[in-house]
Amino acid sequence: RPPKSRYAEFWDPDIVLELLRDYWPHHKLTQMELGGKLITLLSLCSSQRMDTMAKLKTGDIVFNASGCTILLSELQKHTRVGNTLGTITLDTFSFEPKLCVIKCLKDYLEMTRDCRARSDAANLFLSTRAPYKGVVAQTLGHWVRRILSCAGIDTFVYGAHSTRGASSSKLFKLNVSVKDIMSRAGWKSESTFRHHYKKDIVERPKNTSNLLQKNFVQKFGPRKRQKLI
Repeated sequence: RPPKSRYAEFWDPDIVLELLRDYWPHHKLTQMELGGKLITLLSLCSSQRMDTMAKLKTGDIVFNASGCTILLSELQKHTRVGNTLGTITLDTFSFEPKLCVIKCLKDYLEMTRDCRARSDAANLFLSTRAPYKGVVAQTLGHWVRRILSCAGIDTFVYGAHSTRGASSSKLFKLNVSVKDIMSRAGWKSESTFRHHYKKDIVERPKNTSNLLQKNFVQKFGPRKRQKLI
């Protein structure tokens, strides 16, 4: 019996991005609110698993002029023998500071600086209470589901992992090449994307600014859709 896809369709990422725009300015947010915003933006921008996000280390983040690169220094559940661990590349969203993942990341590091000084945790995401240890994937999933619920997404149907398929399906609909989508998500097989993550997007009947499209046009330039084999 081949594995079946959990979701028949995905929610529109623009709905969540509009909510996250209201999480501003960052210095007025609580640590949990800013952490929830950061993990949601990271999930939408990189299409990585919560397990991967929970293992991110502050020492593996390298900032540069265009954004930052996060090295994956720990083995992941999908790591195969002989394969490199890989990296996550994030770009600065100069056109939308309120949704800039780099700005959010820097502000979160600044907000948790005192907590890190009192803790030996090297994880990027810390608990909101002492002794400020690194949180596990399930906790990050709770943070993401809280954001989805506030945005009106049915969290009884969609879990935190749905960010992976929602962002990828949205990018495919915006004519981003399958090669680029697979590269950002770390998929090796095109059939994985085709069977489990290429779904229809449930959109609202009003126009919204397409930040994901702007980000990829800025990074890759306009591309033509490639047919799935």
